[in-house]
Amino acid sequence: MNIINNIRIHIPFYINKRYNIPSNGDFLHFCIIFKRKGKKITPIYTGYNCNRIHAEINAINKIKDEKNVIIFVFRITKTGKLTSSKPCSNCTKKIYENNIKNIYYSENDQNIYMANINNLLKNPHVRTSK
Repeated sequence: MNIINNIRIHIPFYINKRYNIPSNGDFLHFCIIFKRKGKKITPIYTGYNCNRIHAEINAINKIKDEKNVIIFVFRITKTGKLTSSKPCSNCTKKIYENNIKNIYYSENDQNIYMANINNLLKNPHVRTSK
C-alpha cells in the first residue's frame, strides 16, 4: 500500500469523529504527524486550528525529537469533502525547521498531493505530485 492510500484510510476517522472543536465556519482543518517505518505509517500527533494557531503548528509543537516522520494537512467540509490545505509560508518554515522532509496535503479536487519541503520552500505555488 502506498503512503497516500495509507493516509486516506485515516480520513474517515476524522470525518466521523468531528471532534468537539470550533470550526472555521464551513470546514475543520487538521494536521496528522505520522511515524514512518518502511511502508507502514502510524499516526502519533494530531493538531487542528485553534485560537488562530494553524493545525500544522499545533501538531508540530507536540514533537519531541521524533525522527522519520511525515506530515499530512487536510481540511474537511461539513459535508465530508476535502478542500485545499497546502501549508502557508510560516507553517512551511516551521516544518522545515523540524526536519520534516515530505508534506502531504489535500486539495479541492479531492486528491492528496505530496511536496518535498525544499521544493515547497523554493516555489510554494506549484502543485507537486499525486
